[in-house]
Amino acid sequence: MDKKAEIMSSNIASDQYGIYRLGDNQIVPDRILYLKEKLSENDRYFTEQTNIHVKRFVIYNNMQEIIRRNAGFGLFGAAGVLVGAAVEKPDSDAFIITELALEIDSRTYSSNVTTPYVINKAKGVSEEDMGKIIKSSMEEAINEILLELGKG
Repeated sequence: MDKKAEIMSSNIASDQYGIYRLGDNQIVPDRILYLKEKLSENDRYFTEQTNIHVKRFVIYNNMQEIIRRNAGFGLFGAAGVLVGAAVEKPDSDAFIITELALEIDSRTYSSNVTTPYVINKAKGVSEEDMGKIIKSSMEEAINEILLELGKG
């Protein structure tokens, strides 16, 4: 399980540029404790003998669009900023991506959730708001797996 924060790439030409894996110290609430809480709230899907293994639970902050748009100034001066502003999508500045894979009684259930958020150009995103966005993304990923369990 990935516990440390990591910059996925510092190469502007990479498709991983501007994506950051969040470390345990950046995720509130704690992802494993939150997962346990949500699974215990839905215990109708499990027996005492149910074996649950967390194969993957990773959260990324994808700020590619913003960073590349701002990099335009460094690469192309004011013209780069103008082009970046012309294609700007204010309702999709950044995304939290939650990847969750659980093995439940030898069967794997996976979820990959993308949660968009907008960054206020003057203030950024408050720690409290970022926490709410991350929690919402985790909850959606867990709910997708619970929904799949309900179909089985």
